[in-house]
Amino acid sequence: MKKTILLLIVGAGMMISCATPGFGPNGGLFSSTTTGVHGANNGAGAKVAQSCASSILGVIGFGGDTVATIAASGGITNIKSVNLKTFSILGLYANLCTVVTGD
Repeated sequence: MKKTILLLIVGAGMMISCATPGFGPNGGLFSSTTTGVHGANNGAGAKVAQSCASSILGVIGFGGDTVATIAASGGITNIKSVNLKTFSILGLYANLCTVVTGD
């Protein structure tokens, strides 16, 4: 019985943080951050566009795009800032969004 409980605890510990956004600070239970990458002094701009990449259990990953494609999809020709927003919970699900602002 003690071996079974120990194996369950070790197995659960190995599962924590399997899915991570891969950027910025990461919490084992929960994280939600925004990090400025470019243009901190340029202002926000009138238009905002974003694209996200997600991971489930660190096994399935999908989504995402380049800054140029994100800007074009939002009709942005003059990029003012690029930020990364992360979200993860229990290592089960993680999300990394690239947010582009400009005119």
